[in-house]
Amino acid sequence: IRFQRDSSVSTSGYGRLNSSIYLSPLKKRSFVAEVQGTSKSNNFVGSVFTLEYLNRNIFNGAESFSLKGKIGYEAQLAGNDLSGLNTFETGIAAEYRVPRLVSPFDLQEKFRYSIPRTKFKISYDLLRRLQYFTLNSFLGLIGYEWNVNAFVTHTINPISVNLINISRRTPEFLQLLEDNSFLRRSFEQQFIPALSYSFQYNKLILNDQRSRFYVLFDAEFAGNMFGAIQNLSGETGSDKSLFGVEYAQYNKFDIDVRHYYDVSQETSLVSRF
Repeated sequence: IRFQRDSSVSTSGYGRLNSSIYLSPLKKRSFVAEVQGTSKSNNFVGSVFTLEYLNRNIFNGAESFSLKGKIGYEAQLAGNDLSGLNTFETGIAAEYRVPRLVSPFDLQEKFRYSIPRTKFKISYDLLRRLQYFTLNSFLGLIGYEWNVNAFVTHTINPISVNLINISRRTPEFLQLLEDNSFLRRSFEQQFIPALSYSFQYNKLILNDQRSRFYVLFDAEFAGNMFGAIQNLSGETGSDKSLFGVEYAQYNKFDIDVRHYYDVSQETSLVSRF
């Protein structure tokens, strides 16, 4: 931003400044390729390759579109009775962001002093434990994000649908499930319709202050609407299923509070709850 004194003077006797704002646009498109190598304490080693494409202005209205794919392989070399296990994973995710509120309701007046963003996301992930099972995960999400000011961000996802399905089970895996009821429960097919909300207060960007706070609060409510429909339809019982479809029902809350205090230019005291 460059200022230049204006030669004119107002009727009250004050001078004026003209400001010129110069902007440098980012590149419209970008590609990112990444290779990760992993080595775990249970003797699993492997690598994951990811490739991401980003278009920051796909429809000439500052809408961004990203497409990300990954593929990886992991093997357990030796060390215990489960040596020789192999895992293959792959996935693809598409995300579309709009710098305005996309809603059937007229809420623009509520966001006169901020720029809300609407996010649409779909993804598919496949995890294949070659000796045991194949797991498929589908996700669809619609969300909104807006900044009240430079420090406060709200995020709400009114629609989030996740379907987890086991498409293949080997006899060895079925025997493991038979011997372990907790493991068997963990690998049941789940349909998770959820609503989530996130509040973030971040003052870490103020590097000139010695004392700074960061607060993150997350809340997620899953399956409550389906539970109400199940009760109204007269379907009772301990199992959470509606019209033959199993769904998860839970309420989850998380809070993360951090405090940063700069003792000196090189040393900081950080507390986290």
